[in-house]
Amino acid sequence: MTEENDTGWKVFAGIDFSKHWTGEVLYSDLGEAELTNQSIPNQKGTVAYDVFALTSQFYFNQKTDPGFRHGLQPYLRLGVARLSAEKNNFINVGVRQDNDVQMYYGGGIEYSWDNRWALRAGIDVYDTDAAYAGISLLKRFGGRKSKPKRVVEVAQVSKPAPVPEPAPVSEPVIDDPKPLAIVYSDACTQFEGVNFWHASADLTDEARQILKRVIEILIQNPGLRIEIQAHTDSKGTAEVNQALSDERAASVKNYLMENGINGDRLFAIGYGETRPKVQNDTVVGRAQNRRVEFRLTDQSLCE
Repeated sequence: MTEENDTGWKVFAGIDFSKHWTGEVLYSDLGEAELTNQSIPNQKGTVAYDVFALTSQFYFNQKTDPGFRHGLQPYLRLGVARLSAEKNNFINVGVRQDNDVQMYYGGGIEYSWDNRWALRAGIDVYDTDAAYAGISLLKRFGGRKSKPKRVVEVAQVSKPAPVPEPAPVSEPVIDDPKPLAIVYSDACTQFEGVNFWHASADLTDEARQILKRVIEILIQNPGLRIEIQAHTDSKGTAEVNQALSDERAASVKNYLMENGINGDRLFAIGYGETRPKVQNDTVVGRAQNRRVEFRLTDQSLCE
């Protein structure tokens, strides 16, 4: 073999199945290799390689939902490939192909931006004498388009009669057969610190601790219904931020339901970047605008 390297190209399409897994189908032209008869150097020919493959790809350190990958992510891939070798201009040069369908493997690193464009650098190994190393530009489309319906009904909750101020307790007991009376001002205000991993709808450990107080209030007062309102800052596109806020509101609702709250009492709404508390031109301001608020469907209880 006198020329081992050549320029190639590939095209591919795929779908993100989960936070970590992606499936792809690809076609690649690996270029040509030149072979020479060692006994008669002027007798030579070329072999042109092309590949059709199905592959599964695993991303590491992926904390976002499918369709919204973000940041730097290494990956590994494994698949099945059909490798074709076309012989050209051979004179007294013996060439044979033992297998055309076989397993292949690869890996690399990918960087994704908020606008769903991504740059990928990697290497695919198809056989002992056939591999591809390159840089690819890709675009992800779609994502979760469904949005929770906004609440139009108002729960019929009677305002409780005044009760004496309860004696101080160090920790409310959720399963007490005589639950504590709610302080309605608690249920009508924002709970600070309900945060998520960057560009995702995954709750942080600190957020789960804060939501325990919301769960206590709802368990103690089974007649209450609340709206879960999720907001984002203005970084990224309005469409992406709206989808992200929808997913974050749903994430909070799912967490409350997993901890014993009936889903009929919870209404998840995402507002995207449309309701900022302050300007988005500073880091501090954007942090204040990335928030979750809880609102009673019967606002008369907050008066």
